[in-house]
Amino acid sequence: MSKILRTHQLSAEIINLIDNANQYCYLVTPYYKPWELLNRSLELAAQAKKKIYFILRNELKVNNIASMLSRQYKCEVRILDYLHTKLYVSDKQAIISSMNLYDTSNSRNLEMGYLIESKPEVQKIKKEIIIDELLKVKPVCLYKGWFYEEELEKKKTAELVKESILSAGYCVCCGKKMNYDSASNIMFPKIVRCYDCWANNINAEEWEYEISYCHYCGKKHKARLAEPLHKECKEKLGLMI
Repeated sequence: MSKILRTHQLSAEIINLIDNANQYCYLVTPYYKPWELLNRSLELAAQAKKKIYFILRNELKVNNIASMLSRQYKCEVRILDYLHTKLYVSDKQAIISSMNLYDTSNSRNLEMGYLIESKPEVQKIKKEIIIDELLKVKPVCLYKGWFYEEELEKKKTAELVKESILSAGYCVCCGKKMNYDSASNIMFPKIVRCYDCWANNINAEEWEYEISYCHYCGKKHKARLAEPLHKECKEKLGLMI
């Protein structure tokens, strides 16, 4: 489901996004000056041990704001130069908006937004805008959240695991254990199909080619070539953020 949000709906829907999140929220707002209900929502999120990530613009007094957010709600705060994006993303919803998390935006400005609840679309926004764009910009300053060390360790593990599982494992088509030391496979260390299955359909496209086995555990896994691991295996290996 998706819908257009008008001025009087935006602040309530942003608070709902934070309240309804299971695990995390990314709150991207160049300017921050909260109102009472937003403060209450962040307080409850902190008590529930939700991972709250703020991305703010590098402006006068922003470090005071970031320090307060990190101290009071134990969230992570990144400060970026020239930030103009207003975007709010949780594990359930995304809101693309003109509205900053600023009390006058909530009470006086004419604002518009778009609420997205389709899980694939929400994940796409998170990956393409948050992870692949904003998080790759070197921050002017980073205030660590309560979960910083945990996330850092997961990222380090994920990099090692990715390298490992893409160079060994089970063929996602026939389920056979793959041995990259053999002459038939040594040239294809990044392919999640064995040589025979790869050779039978070299031009298979990731978004349409059906597979039958998980590359990591070798158990049944009906999916696409673009998704070679069970959700449970990805979670186990720390590959899901």
